[in-house]
Amino acid sequence: MYYLETNSLYSLANKLELLSSMDLKVYTSYFTVLELLAGVVDENSYIKRKSVLSKLHKSKIDIYWKTPAKVLHESFGLPYDDSIDVNTIMDLQMMILDSASYDEFKRASDKLEDRKKIEQIYLYDNTLSNFGVETSQVFIDSFSKNNSKEKKREYRKAMFEDKLLHAQAQVNSEILIRDYIIAITGVNPAKEYEQYIKVALAYDQSLRVYFYVEAFHRLLSTIKGEPYGKNDTADHFHLLYIDESTTIISDDCLVRNLAEGSQMYVCKSAAEFRNNIYDFKHRNYHSVPQEIRGISNGN
Repeated sequence: MYYLETNSLYSLANKLELLSSMDLKVYTSYFTVLELLAGVVDENSYIKRKSVLSKLHKSKIDIYWKTPAKVLHESFGLPYDDSIDVNTIMDLQMMILDSASYDEFKRASDKLEDRKKIEQIYLYDNTLSNFGVETSQVFIDSFSKNNSKEKKREYRKAMFEDKLLHAQAQVNSEILIRDYIIAITGVNPAKEYEQYIKVALAYDQSLRVYFYVEAFHRLLSTIKGEPYGKNDTADHFHLLYIDESTTIISDDCLVRNLAEGSQMYVCKSAAEFRNNIYDFKHRNYHSVPQEIRGISNGN
């Protein structure tokens, strides 16, 4: 399976209809459409992003219409209603496709009933960016404050030279899962252990890539003293929509570096994927009998 991350759609926009006609399982997500819409802020961005959204819509490539919150809740067997968010994004997508200019799109979207929800969507990128940068800095500051120079040097040696980085990331991913359970349920494990363990045992392991890579990146950020970039948390959210059998198509440096470093998923660039498409078409063409291909002997 192949997951198209937001930036790859720009490079592959003219290939989307071809992809949907091939025997390849290719899909993208609600979060991709949200990112495309959230970046429509003027006429230039409107033209560029409308073109991609139009080609995506026309191709009928599968879109996984679930919000990140819904994906997280479902992995723990918990209910979550994301219908308002999903319907709002679908409405905005159709509005941009039906409009002729940024101003026309803006006027139409301003008339949507749930104006507050639309404002939240357009602030989503900034909210994620700020959260990721600020949280990573908290971890860096804590690591620096609570460890001497010698301790930090020993820890870095253990992580990199003694190759304990992946083992520690695995431990941290389990802690991250616990933190998510607490965040989405409000359950205190110390006081409500039975409720907590019920949710923990319901976890279906479908988000192994996301939790491990989030923990891996946070660990690297902390011990190297390198805060997250402003788009890093959004990049992580795309990993909610893949598993270890999925190849993510992305030209984003972080997504590619984390694939190589964590060894939890495969990432191909849009150019690499285009070559794969050509190879796939070529193999399929030559596997079809000549008479079906319209080739007859002697002609």
